[in-house]
Amino acid sequence: MEAVADFERCVALLRGGDPAGATTALLGLRDNPQCVDIARAVLARSTDGDALFHALALFRDGALKSWDARPSNERDAMAGAALDFARGEAARNAPPYVTAAAAECFATLWARGYVDACAADAHDAAVRRGRDAVVAVAAAGGAAIVATTLSCLLAELSGVGRTHLGVARARRAAARHRFGGGGAVACGAVAFGLVSQAAQHAKATRTIPPEATNAALLCESALSWDAGDAPAHARQSYPAVWRGRLDACLDDCASLREVCARDDACARPVVASVRLLAAAAGPAITSDEPGYRAAAARAAARLLHASITQAGPPDAEDASEAFADVGQASDVAAAAAAAAGGYGALRVDAARPLLEAAALAADWASRACVAAASKATRETQQACMNRGDATQASKAQQAADDADASLDEGLAPVLEAWAHASTDASLVDADAAACHASTPSNGWLHAAVSDVGAAVFARYASCRVEAARAQAACALLTEADEDASADDVEDTDRRERLQTACAVGRRGVSAACGWVASALQDCAPKLLALQNENDPVVVDATLEEARVLVAIAGALVADDDDAGETPEVPLAVLAAARLDPQAGAAVGSVVGASLQLVEATHAASPALATTLAWFLRRVAAAYAAPGVSNAFAGCPSPSQLARGAARAAVAWLEAWPSEPQTARGACLLLGSLASARRGALAGDAWAEVQPLVQAHAQSLTTGDDSLTRAVSRLAPERRTDLATALADCALAVDASSSSNAFQSIIAPIESVAQQACTQQADLELVLALYRGVATAAAAQALDGPGATLARRRPADAVARALGPLVDAVSTLQDATLFQRCASSCLSVAKDAASAQLPYASRPAKALLLQAAPKCVALCARGAFGREDEDDRFSDLGSALELVDRLVSYDVLVVDEEEEESESPDGVGAGLECLSLIVPNLDEALLEGRSAAGARFFRAVAAVVDVAPDRLLERRDLATGMAQALRFGAARADADAARAALHATRGLAARAAADANYHDASAWLAAAGGVLRPLLEHRSAVWDRVDDAADAVLACLAASGCASRTISTEAAQAVSRSITENAPADLIFDLEQLDSAGRAALSSAPTVPRALRHRDARKRFRDACGAFLSRAKGYLHTE
Repeated sequence: MEAVADFERCVALLRGGDPAGATTALLGLRDNPQCVDIARAVLARSTDGDALFHALALFRDGALKSWDARPSNERDAMAGAALDFARGEAARNAPPYVTAAAAECFATLWARGYVDACAADAHDAAVRRGRDAVVAVAAAGGAAIVATTLSCLLAELSGVGRTHLGVARARRAAARHRFGGGGAVACGAVAFGLVSQAAQHAKATRTIPPEATNAALLCESALSWDAGDAPAHARQSYPAVWRGRLDACLDDCASLREVCARDDACARPVVASVRLLAAAAGPAITSDEPGYRAAAARAAARLLHASITQAGPPDAEDASEAFADVGQASDVAAAAAAAAGGYGALRVDAARPLLEAAALAADWASRACVAAASKATRETQQACMNRGDATQASKAQQAADDADASLDEGLAPVLEAWAHASTDASLVDADAAACHASTPSNGWLHAAVSDVGAAVFARYASCRVEAARAQAACALLTEADEDASADDVEDTDRRERLQTACAVGRRGVSAACGWVASALQDCAPKLLALQNENDPVVVDATLEEARVLVAIAGALVADDDDAGETPEVPLAVLAAARLDPQAGAAVGSVVGASLQLVEATHAASPALATTLAWFLRRVAAAYAAPGVSNAFAGCPSPSQLARGAARAAVAWLEAWPSEPQTARGACLLLGSLASARRGALAGDAWAEVQPLVQAHAQSLTTGDDSLTRAVSRLAPERRTDLATALADCALAVDASSSSNAFQSIIAPIESVAQQACTQQADLELVLALYRGVATAAAAQALDGPGATLARRRPADAVARALGPLVDAVSTLQDATLFQRCASSCLSVAKDAASAQLPYASRPAKALLLQAAPKCVALCARGAFGREDEDDRFSDLGSALELVDRLVSYDVLVVDEEEEESESPDGVGAGLECLSLIVPNLDEALLEGRSAAGARFFRAVAAVVDVAPDRLLERRDLATGMAQALRFGAARADADAARAALHATRGLAARAAADANYHDASAWLAAAGGVLRPLLEHRSAVWDRVDDAADAVLACLAASGCASRTISTEAAQAVSRSITENAPADLIFDLEQLDSAGRAALSSAPTVPRALRHRDARKRFRDACGAFLSRAKGYLHTE
């Protein structure tokens, strides 16, 4: 009794007087040998809920601590005591958290004993033991206790429990696997029964029984048991013994959700259970999968109806919780449709109700967004009328944020679910049939999604525009430091949501495009009126409205080009235009209205100009295809698109030269016009950019008109972009017409380059321009009478200038300027080698290969020591990329008129560059950025693959490389380590094939250098073991040990390279590994063939893995 009283006093102190002291005392009890007996006494005599809770924790921790010292019968008794307490009178009279703690205590102790039993029992016995425990718990008492206890048991054995049982992961995993064979299945059966009882009660009384929440939680745990570490939405494979019960569980869960309120604790696990069931697979459903999928669809539809019914009016003051509830139900609907293979694969009697419910959800969510956007507009207008009122401005900002949240967080999941219907496989097939003049079979699904899709899209778009206007206005009203406006183009998440909304809108092309075209036409006069507008709030809001409208229009009528692919007309849009001329005209009106907006707003805003450039890149590429624009009445012709886009780009460069994103967008637009549709638009674009060509030339001399001044103000990076764009346009024209338009671009650059080399002035500008020329590659993908010459011109121009420029830079006295110019030279060489080397004439190739090592030498002069760390690693990366491109050159096709033996030596140039890089490498440089290290080892691997003989001939370079490769094998970055090991294997394999390169001590030391970091590495090394085994085997072959009769010599040599005082066990293990290596090398007539022999390599890989398993840890030090 004294111990109980002391314990209760400690607990009382936790609630009041001295929490720290009480906590210390309670924790100290865990070290008391009698802690389990003290806990038993408290549980038997105390009625204080907090004391019982802490006593259960003490009982569990004390039992686990003394577990191994207790006999098996006592262990089982301790677990049973916790269960007895959970169902006893003391727990029933205590707060609920005490019952939960008792259930957790039982689960932890029983699971700990089960793990031990699984280590000794046969598999069948362990399965029976797990099933019997579940049955025993099920007979223990009330539904709440049973559900809570089994949920805790599942959590403990799945590894998500709090204690993790204090045993090795492998033993716990084995026990978990065996429990899944019987115990988890039995838990599911209990859960289904409890859920069924709760559902029957709910149907009869229209109320949720108290045990329903615990039953639903247990159901969710049982259904997700097989998931392990997989996400909750992963498809589960359920056992055949559950056949027939899953359908009933779907109905029961749906019944519970129809009765419980959305904020009821039962709602979440019920919805989660339905989602798991909707995505189910396996033997439990295979007997009648179509019927099961139909049942899942009906259950999902009931969840949607329940969520919408409880959501309230769309214009409610706070709809965030309703949004979340409708979104979760929409996720279930999407999962049910996806598991069936799409709405078109479901039975019509199940698909129709599900689609109707999903349409109601989309309609409610979009209307709620409209209400939020309208509120934002009202509050913003009120704030504008009461400027200076900080409270009103804050309310307006909050309303604008709520409008954004309703779109980005509320509508997004509902829209995503509806997009599954809009992009159903049957609809995509119907679109493809329509595009190929076949008779489409859209059926009822197309009719069902088209009207809803257009309406939801229109609401989304109008809300996005209103929210953008509100955000732009509030940014000025609240004097925000940063622009808080919606940004659908730059923000990745919002761009994805915009793409989803547009996929929905494309199901009603005529209505969706009609809305966008009308909004664009209404916006044009607003933009023109800004010339006489003095209110900055109106100006910013109108510009943001136009920018967002253009982003929406571009995403609607053209596929996303962010993945680097050529934008295309979306299949749904093209199919609609083929079937309905009115839809084609609506699409054409969007493109036409956007082009008119471009013509009217050249200097309106840099943000708007950037978005318009993005739009025109997409549309010009998509709608300039031969015959495409004919399907869209009113759509500008390809020539009109190209000319309008080129004029706009010139105007934006003139208006906004100091805006980097706008200037880059304009240059990228010009470059895309040069290459779009195999150069079909280049002639029109070239005609419109002539003023820009002249300004480019005059900016290098004495020109003073506005466009020339604008070009002169461009940052060096943008001058590079402009040079690339103009050169691409010129080269595309030259390729198709045998002209020499490129001369008008390169001539002024060469003129100023000669002056720069002589006077050492403007070198940075000249190098920026040549870098742009080096990346001009439009002609390489084009055919035409002048294509061959056009492809050569950029490379020849760069080759002529690079050598003199390098010589001029090498004489600079200003250290900072020298580093910047040296980096620019290296970039020019790297870009020319990447883009131009295969197309250069033979003299130009020779000049480029001569200049490349000089460029690397400039950067290596300061040991890649630029002050900015990012610049330092960028230079190293450029040098390594240059090496990779040069050594790869020899495998490219050479000119037809020259013999392969006469081709310039790319490998020699690459090795020369590498010889300048390797001495400047150190651990800090390679380890500072994992990408830099990985790139170095990949470059070395490329050299080894192409020319191992050349590398071995240069003994000084090979020695330095060997040291770097050993360092690489120890990298935490698996890619870098594997690249280093691959290079080591390549060198050793080549040395093994030629006796001239045999060096026993060096190659055995190399083998040790590969093995040592694997033994020292504290974390997992199994991601590189196979590569290491291949490298070690090749090193053993290069050492000549394959012919030796005494394996201990090789083992001793390797052990010395690992440590001077190798333990006897390590030497023995190495002897075993060496024997496996000799056996592998003897498996073929020659060593090179043995190194390529798949089975031999596999056997040695297995031996190497076994060696590391035994020996890893020998060299670990604290």
